[in-house]
Amino acid sequence: MRVATVHYDGERRDEMPSNELKVRSTPVFANAIPGLPFGLDGMVGPAFGSGQRMLTEDRFMELPPATPVSGNGDLSSGRIAAGDYPALAAASNGSSEGAEGLGGDRVGVAVTFTSERHARVLRFLDEARFDGLVTHLFAMRAFFPEAIGDSHVGAVASMREMLRDETDRLFIKLRLPSYVIAPRDIDTPSMRATLERLLHDTAAARGIPAETPGAAVVLRGSYDPQAMAELGDRLGETELASALPWAILARFLPDGSAQFAHYRSMLVARLDSFVDADSSEFLDALQRRRDVPLDAALDVVRTSLHANAV
Repeated sequence: MRVATVHYDGERRDEMPSNELKVRSTPVFANAIPGLPFGLDGMVGPAFGSGQRMLTEDRFMELPPATPVSGNGDLSSGRIAAGDYPALAAASNGSSEGAEGLGGDRVGVAVTFTSERHARVLRFLDEARFDGLVTHLFAMRAFFPEAIGDSHVGAVASMREMLRDETDRLFIKLRLPSYVIAPRDIDTPSMRATLERLLHDTAAARGIPAETPGAAVVLRGSYDPQAMAELGDRLGETELASALPWAILARFLPDGSAQFAHYRSMLVARLDSFVDADSSEFLDALQRRRDVPLDAALDVVRTSLHANAV
């Protein structure tokens, strides 16, 4: 009898007995994701309750082929022409047109796509599709802005890095058979602290992001800083793993094209509906509750990006 012992994040311990356990290992996830320096083609995941963990026959349980598309380092090189994206051209106007399009005291946001990043985001959106609302946390990671307002907002880069690291880890965990999303998978004290710094910085932001020199495709949007500040006031009283942090982050997504505006409004509405719910209810929705209209709105966004692939 052989027994494999697996520790999850240093907190959980599972033992898997087997007469003969075969594991095929290759560097599938060789992107230096923090905390996960490994890759496996075949895994045996944890069982529920008193379920049988022993392998009684010579077989492999192989995970679906997938690779976190995170990249390592700055993604700002390699500009492409806005004319290559007719479906998104309306979101790529110059700063003067963008300024006229903002109403009241709204603050602009921007996400720049390069050819390399465009291909990476397409792959990521195609692979990060699951049965519950968790799919849309990955979409938020893909489209979170890199510039907010007309001055440097230092917390934006930290928030983007935090989203990338946390969702990459969750992406891999969800490939494990029967993995159950835990509170620490979607919210941590460090992630909450980063969001609080972001809200502090964005409350004072004004205007719209400046244009990057050279031709570029920019997905633009805007948010109401007063409304965001009111949501931020509630953040300190909210338990970890609740929907409120994600509802706040969704309001920073681009909405400068019809596709993105429709998707963002639906996503914000769905997340807002869980703000007053228990974290357990939100976690259950992320894992098991499929939202067909919201999935369809994301499909429209994904299709528009695919149609204009470089």
